[in-house]
Amino acid sequence: MFHKIEITILSDKYFLRYLTGLIFCFNFLICNAQNEGFSLPKIDTVNLKEGQVFVYNNKNYRVTKDVILYIPSSVKYEVKPDKGEEFFNKLAETANKRRWTRELHNILIAPSNETDKKDSLKTTLSISPFMAYEGRPIRKIQVVQLDVFGPTIDDINRLPRNWLERVANKVHTKTKEQFIRKSLLFKSGEKFNASSVSDNERVLRQMPFIEDARIIVAPVALGTDSVDVVVITKDVWSIAFNLKVEDVYAGRFDFWDRNILGWGHEIQNGILWDSRKSSTPGYEGNYRVNNIAGSFVNGDLNYYNSFHTRTVGVSMNRSFFTPNVKYAGGLSFANTKTLVKESVSPKLDTIRYNSYDVWVGRSFLIHQNPKNNMRHNLTFSTRIISDQFFKQPSVTENSYYNLQDKILWLNSIGYSRQNFFKSNFIYNFGRTEDIPVGSEALFTMGIEKNQFIVRKYGAIKLAAGHFFCNWGYFYNSFTLGSFFNESNAPEQSILEIKGNYFSPLLVLNRYKIRQFVNVGYTGGINRFTNEYLTINRSFGLNGFKNDSVYGKKRFTMHWETDCFTPWRFYDFRVIMFLSADHCWIADRSRDLFRRLPYTGINFGIRVRNERLVFNTLQISFSFFPNIPPGSKTDFIKLSGESLLNPPSFVPQSPALKTFQ
Repeated sequence: MFHKIEITILSDKYFLRYLTGLIFCFNFLICNAQNEGFSLPKIDTVNLKEGQVFVYNNKNYRVTKDVILYIPSSVKYEVKPDKGEEFFNKLAETANKRRWTRELHNILIAPSNETDKKDSLKTTLSISPFMAYEGRPIRKIQVVQLDVFGPTIDDINRLPRNWLERVANKVHTKTKEQFIRKSLLFKSGEKFNASSVSDNERVLRQMPFIEDARIIVAPVALGTDSVDVVVITKDVWSIAFNLKVEDVYAGRFDFWDRNILGWGHEIQNGILWDSRKSSTPGYEGNYRVNNIAGSFVNGDLNYYNSFHTRTVGVSMNRSFFTPNVKYAGGLSFANTKTLVKESVSPKLDTIRYNSYDVWVGRSFLIHQNPKNNMRHNLTFSTRIISDQFFKQPSVTENSYYNLQDKILWLNSIGYSRQNFFKSNFIYNFGRTEDIPVGSEALFTMGIEKNQFIVRKYGAIKLAAGHFFCNWGYFYNSFTLGSFFNESNAPEQSILEIKGNYFSPLLVLNRYKIRQFVNVGYTGGINRFTNEYLTINRSFGLNGFKNDSVYGKKRFTMHWETDCFTPWRFYDFRVIMFLSADHCWIADRSRDLFRRLPYTGINFGIRVRNERLVFNTLQISFSFFPNIPPGSKTDFIKLSGESLLNPPSFVPQSPALKTFQ
């Protein structure tokens, strides 16, 4: 019995045909020799592993699949190991000579018997795994919490790779089981609701201290319709820090714990400095309590004191975190003291003000499609926002809108239909990603009383997103909002149009490619004198900043191609990407496309090695062919993997459309 041979031929395209025929001949001879009693030359059994190189007749042939070859001993051949494996074997041999190098090797290098997680090319409806159990009684719920290092959602029996990971698992405090249980949308003894269970997976994944979550349903036994539910969660390492240096003068250092003692509390601290400014260094802190008493209400306490600004704030908020949630709302208060520059002089004036924000919403589930779980909601919300200044600079009716006394009352009526798909390998290397699909129509009306006039406000938003299995994901939105003064003339109007797209994973032989395209238009009409748009960084050109490039109209386009390659270099997996940003900006629509766009081109790689602790690193290089002098640019950028964050159709609190 011979295994099929698959060898990638590097220098002789007829080698495979020749080698297959040779093996067939030896097989024929062996069988006949045994029947006739003849003796044959000694045969070598050669086990070739994927990645090895078979050398015959001074030519190299790379093996692409594990095979067995039967070769006469008289035939001269050589088997070379995979370069990556050879490198790590030599590294291990060198490291074992000293204890400290051996320990360092065990920290950084994983055992060779670990296998890569297979790429998942499948996108599925989130509710699909649960629909077969609809209506069955839930007998019991079991919570399984995985260690931070070692096991994964797909392989819960995977062990830590070295002593450091084992120590880290012992040091890390897992999320309390009580917290996980109070974050569940179902209970023992209830009827199984497939939509609630699929929503719960997504809700758990959205928590900042949980890397991934999966819910498994198992029938109890034959003759009964009851089911058991297993909730599997995997924490992230919650304690971390970040250093960001903007230039030789300024920067920021943050350190945080996203899950204090496993109770879902967060604390973040930031140290800010800028030697060109006084009141430095500064401090920013935030303390958050997630899901207070199982109510899905999050509470925040904020403090900021830096660069002549001090703010103290407190807030509580509950969102429409699933389509089945009936009530949502929030309230916040902040006291601020800061300095602002007068428009006609370099003098800095001190201002003090309080900000208040209260909102409440009610959502009605009006229809649910039993086949695909598409849920239709009608939502009513109201909100009051107030800024009360104790001390303020000189302002006019048409300037410094953010520094005016005002009370704004907003009301919205929204219709939404939404569902979710699960996928991965969109932006990252395997973390489950939730793709929202559906549509939304939102109408917002309100009235504002500021210290000069009383104005009305109106806005409309239309959005839709859909995932087509053979075409990819499409999202489009249209937003138009405006104030109307006492003469009913529009002012501070804004029009925004967006379109986002990413393709399905295109498989070309052993290459996997995904394409992203984002376009957007933002235009202001009758905006105040000090209001304008820029193309800085996330608003246009990634890695670019120049405040002298501004206008009232802006059109942006971003495209990116990601290629998951089959290449391996010393066990590193490589993803190549190429992206470009194109931005047009002007004060008038007729001038918007009269000149060539500002352009930024980015290219780079994302590398990953399953045997290294540092799994993912992104290195990108940027090129800006036509930016104006004096611009700040980031030509080289190091970062981690990105997370998918597509726009959703979850109802939000009524809000003004911001001009930025």
